[in-house]
Amino acid sequence: SARVSSGPWLSLSSKIVFECGLPVVMVPLEVTHTALVTPSVLARIESLATPYSKLLVQLLLFFKQTYDTVFGFRDPPLHDPCAVMYVIDPTVFEAKLLRVDVECGSELCAGQTVCDLFGYSKKPKNVTVALKMDVEKFWDHMIEAVTKANHVSSMK
Repeated sequence: SARVSSGPWLSLSSKIVFECGLPVVMVPLEVTHTALVTPSVLARIESLATPYSKLLVQLLLFFKQTYDTVFGFRDPPLHDPCAVMYVIDPTVFEAKLLRVDVECGSELCAGQTVCDLFGYSKKPKNVTVALKMDVEKFWDHMIEAVTKANHVSSMK
């Protein structure tokens, strides 16, 4: 499979953030790839049966088609909402403080994060890394947010 390089500027900026000394949380692809927009998720949103929910389903279906075409995912993952979910309700995640370094010197792997899962590094632990997500709880929160947005939407 092809890997898209993030470029040296993003690699260096990630490294700076991860080593800044402030609390940092990372929700990696291994976790966000479990937040899939499945047919049952689409059905839950569609069941709201409002113009807002119908628009949201159309957007998600477009995203689904694009993700299938470009990345080969039948059900697309939602990435950014996972990071926001950690801020709203960290109990949705199983997370651990780990040493995380960012590869900045490789032409092929620039930007790749390297997590020390087993504590071998002598460097201080610097990033709280989400290792697992309660996907059902994630979607319950998401559907609740969509329902609330639905009630205040100007789309009638």
